[in-house]
Amino acid sequence: MTKLLLAFLLTFLVQSSFAQRVVYYQLSECDMKRADELSSANFLISKQTVNDTLLLQLGLVRNCEFQTSPKLSMRHDTLFVELENSSERYAACECYFELNIRAVGINDSAFKSIFSNQNKGLEEFKPYPSQFIDPKNNDKNRK
Repeated sequence: MTKLLLAFLLTFLVQSSFAQRVVYYQLSECDMKRADELSSANFLISKQTVNDTLLLQLGLVRNCEFQTSPKLSMRHDTLFVELENSSERYAACECYFELNIRAVGINDSAFKSIFSNQNKGLEEFKPYPSQFIDPKNNDKNRK
């Protein structure tokens, strides 16, 4: 019995020492105009690793009353971002939000995919649509 308890505690300590822990996050204000433009999608704006800290910037189209406390987990070469809506209110509109996350316990940002749980399934974060100015017609275009 003692060996079983010791094995359980050791496993728990090993798993918790390598856990991805969000130490800071900030959700931007609602931008309804961008929500119409981008439809309902998840976007990876940027990712950077400094030592064992991951700096992640995500673009989200969610309900206008969206609130979250993000959680991260890493499996193989995939990062999973849990973005459960913690708001008790629901609005009849959608907004574009940018979510900045700072997390520790991730040594490399070379993971291949980032997924979020949405609509009871997994949805991959797409590259953020870049903008450039076409010198011929001086309009902003989407790439």
